[in-house]
Amino acid sequence: MAKVASLLPSKSPIRSLVARMRLLYWQDQLLRSYSKRGL
Repeated sequence: MAKVASLLPSKSPIRSLVARMRLLYWQDQLLRSYSKRGL
């Protein structure tokens, strides 16, 4: 995920916002997959 963030230009607030939303969504999916396993 760090590589993807480094590819995005820091000048654009929209792209940084999208990257942040993707990260939050990815974390949410990861937590849901863990909760389904009962961890």
